[in-house]
Amino acid sequence: MMIMNIKNPQISQIPELKNIWQNAFGDSGEFINSFFNTAFCPQRCRCITENEKIISVLYWFNCYLNKQKIAYIYAVATVKEQQNKGYSSLLLKNTLNHLKQNRYAGAVLVPGSESLFDFYEKQGFKTACFITENEVMPQGQKITINKIDKNNFTAFRKQFLKSQDVIQEDENLNFLETQVDFYAGENFVMAANITDGVLNAVEFLGDTNLLPQIVFTLGCKKGYIRTKGNAKPFAMFCPLTKIKSPNYFGLAFD
Repeated sequence: MMIMNIKNPQISQIPELKNIWQNAFGDSGEFINSFFNTAFCPQRCRCITENEKIISVLYWFNCYLNKQKIAYIYAVATVKEQQNKGYSSLLLKNTLNHLKQNRYAGAVLVPGSESLFDFYEKQGFKTACFITENEVMPQGQKITINKIDKNNFTAFRKQFLKSQDVIQEDENLNFLETQVDFYAGENFVMAANITDGVLNAVEFLGDTNLLPQIVFTLGCKKGYIRTKGNAKPFAMFCPLTKIKSPNYFGLAFD
């Protein structure tokens, strides 16, 4: 007899969750471990189980929009042999109801591919936030750039965010800190890593005219830098109350 449940996982199921994640996304063990060490909480994870075996799972981070709590839904995955059976749709529907019951005002997510925008639209999400991805070559003169800690990054980025932008703190920054360094200078703040001489900025807020000088100052041969903009659909939003969609969502953990 098949018994299906939707519930929060147990700590003892973390190895099973890690295995599902690795098979679904192909991420390194280091990346997966960093999530579970810094950001995982059973109360922010929902699973479908059949006979106590997890077949579909999602996680979320707590964020804020106009001082109201919203969920950044992340890493939605179904085990390969159970895909295309509607489990992800069922889990999303159940999770949105769960979030609403727990006074979340809405949910945001970043589709992992263009094809998933249609899938999430069917689940009640609409494209809300856009970005621009900039390829930048080094140019100009050196400027002052300081490495900062996550607390200063959190404070500085708020200076560049507006009331209808999503605020991400706490477990968001704990996890992000394992992937990037934080930088600040006059008129900008940035989260980025440098790999093989290439600057990869997952978020840049501030004066985009500074980008070539930043790449030059950091000694990089090139930069791929994500900024506020309108060139590319990025995040989708599902309201759970009478709340306006965000104008900007910045820190996606892809």
